[in-house]
Amino acid sequence: MADKNKQSLWNRQTMKILLVSELIPYPVLGGLARHCITLGNYLQREGHEVSIMGNCEFADAEHIGNLGFAGQLILGFKLNRTLSRRIEKYIGVYPYPLYKRFAKQIAKAINKIAEKFDVVHYHGHYPMVSSFINKDINFIQTRHDHGTFCLNKLFFKESTLSECIDPSADNCAVCFKPNNDSLRRHINYLGCLEWRADTVKALSTHKTIFVSERAFDIASSVLGLNRHSGISVIHNFIDTKDIISKINKSKDFKFNPAGVLLASTLNPAKGVSSFLKAYRDAGCNFPVTVAGSGSELASMKTEFKDYPITFCGWLEHEGVLTLMAQNGVFVVSSLLQETGPITALEAIFLGNKVYALKRGGILELMSYARNPNQVELYNNMSELVSGVASAINKTTESGSLDTFGRDFGACIKEKILEIMKCYKK
Repeated sequence: MADKNKQSLWNRQTMKILLVSELIPYPVLGGLARHCITLGNYLQREGHEVSIMGNCEFADAEHIGNLGFAGQLILGFKLNRTLSRRIEKYIGVYPYPLYKRFAKQIAKAINKIAEKFDVVHYHGHYPMVSSFINKDINFIQTRHDHGTFCLNKLFFKESTLSECIDPSADNCAVCFKPNNDSLRRHINYLGCLEWRADTVKALSTHKTIFVSERAFDIASSVLGLNRHSGISVIHNFIDTKDIISKINKSKDFKFNPAGVLLASTLNPAKGVSSFLKAYRDAGCNFPVTVAGSGSELASMKTEFKDYPITFCGWLEHEGVLTLMAQNGVFVVSSLLQETGPITALEAIFLGNKVYALKRGGILELMSYARNPNQVELYNNMSELVSGVASAINKTTESGSLDTFGRDFGACIKEKILEIMKCYKK
């Protein structure tokens, strides 16, 4: 894109925008993919011409049909992420050369068609994509997790379910696969160094958005990043109009101000099992609803079969939102330094009382609370359970959708101006 075309963007009412993600389409859309699709649909409604370039790996009719994207889907590249996962799982080696190849594949596909668009916005796991994008392309990427420096992208020690306190490359290599021998640890150490060096280079070549100040601060402390003009922080967002529309489809439900809901992937790091164990240890017996699937679902059903806990399994977005509207208390049980949990924003918007651990992006997202006491944070899981137990003995206000018509600071309608500013600078 020539400089004169970049300058004309400021005066342009509508733009041609290409969003890119290797996580679209996908069997189960996560928060990153939902963020990208929400952005695309909103920009489309505002009159912009929006396309999403995705991965051919799951390009069957079922997965494409479940996207919920109103614009054009371009299947621009095919990444064999199944191979990379197998290498990690069975060999224990971080396949950085393969990930670098993925980044080059994505960049090649972008470079091939970028001249048709005013801006290209990447949402994915490979920050080094920026390094392979032509300099004259108006390219921007959003960093959704800690993958700028962490091999597991979590900034978390899964082996001990504890926060990472030493993000050195040596420790990162050990944390990635704790049972590895010295040779494979050394290979992972070298891969970590190369990943980080290439990421620093990439973030200096094109514009970057982080979804929380905390995410940038951690990356900056590990990588030595400077807050230059190409780096911005824009919080995660939700589409409140879409949320209300989906909930209105389920008209016949009762609101229970003491209803407790957890909606999450069910694996150890997400903390649902830790919450339920603390619940049991505290002698609690109040009803809890759990929405989500994952590696721990079967074992939790067995372990807590004698407690009033309902496991709903995986639900479509509309189903989760309906449960939020039915239950007055929402628990964010994650043990991770979540950069910007979307479910927390949805619960805050819907007026739920939100309870979470005092870590990650939730410390910033609580600024969008409806009232000073809507979001409560705790130092550990025992305190969190105690706080929830206390809350269900009190009544909560609202529960009627009539109260949700006012502006919400984390709505995409409020955030789009910040995003457009990044597109045009």
